[in-house]
Amino acid sequence: MKKRNLFKVILVIFILGFFVFPITKIQANDWAITPDPMPVSSSITFCVGAAAPASGLPADYKAEFEFASGFNLTAVTISDTAGSSEVELYTGTTTCSGGTTRITEATETPANDRDYATITGQKLKLDLEDGLSASQLFSIKIVAKAGNSVVTPGSAGIYLLTARVYDTSNVMTLVDADFMYVGSANQVNISANVESALTLALSGTSCALGTFASNKINTCSYDVTVNTNAGTGYIAYVRDDGNLRHGADDINDASGEIADGVEGQGVATSDSDYATLNLDQYITKADCGTRNGGTTHVPAVGMDGTDYSFAKATGPVANDLTTLCQSASIAGSTPAGTYTQTVTITAVAQF
Repeated sequence: MKKRNLFKVILVIFILGFFVFPITKIQANDWAITPDPMPVSSSITFCVGAAAPASGLPADYKAEFEFASGFNLTAVTISDTAGSSEVELYTGTTTCSGGTTRITEATETPANDRDYATITGQKLKLDLEDGLSASQLFSIKIVAKAGNSVVTPGSAGIYLLTARVYDTSNVMTLVDADFMYVGSANQVNISANVESALTLALSGTSCALGTFASNKINTCSYDVTVNTNAGTGYIAYVRDDGNLRHGADDINDASGEIADGVEGQGVATSDSDYATLNLDQYITKADCGTRNGGTTHVPAVGMDGTDYSFAKATGPVANDLTTLCQSASIAGSTPAGTYTQTVTITAVAQF
């Protein structure tokens, strides 16, 4: 009769959710774990927080976390290469953020500030190389470095996580359990839209080369400013409507530069990435100005009526300014007249 009554007492205690084990050094109610909620069927990073008991945890004690059936830990990597190990121990925090980070290792090596870890079935066990002080906070993080570290159960629900501590003789001295929520019912999805934006502004709509002398080079410039929030930036283009011309007469396209006394016309960019652009001749705005009316050759590309890229960015930009330098020269035989040309500037966002 006494044995039957004892069985009833133990059964009632189990139903109430308390776990009774032979505690020899540390009381079970000193130990508390706080697991993160997780989505179903995911390869994720998550954290289990804990606090050491009031008596602390000596060095070489072992902390074991047993996940409920349905979790798949087979893809979790524990490596002697710190950058590859997917289990981390944080001291001084229960949130796996801040504190001191300790990376686990696959081969137990003393005095190297790393904690030996093993995974057997549903159990993750860590040997604490250094002890934890009284009530010291710590946390275990499983980091999905390879994208497949932890596969959570496929069904939403409440899953049991059991945490145990073993002493240096592998005697269990401490145990606690808590429930982890797996699913999306406790999650709020926040969404917001940012409208795409692209603006282009010109410093002016005219560029006067002035009156030519056959032994001089004339220049003028204008600035193009682009703003965009495109994730991969933008590309800007310039297109001409033909050569500088007066009636049937025109000024020839340049090939790489404008030289004094040699008929030619073209344009160059101040974009430092000019070598990767169609307009692959570079000049600063300052140099474009100082070479006006002189004999120093000016870099220039003669365009052919198609779009020539002259500026670009690889991410969002604010007030990204590029100068285009127009230049021309004439020969003694260039017919007199007023020569004109129209160029069109466009920019394309790379969303």
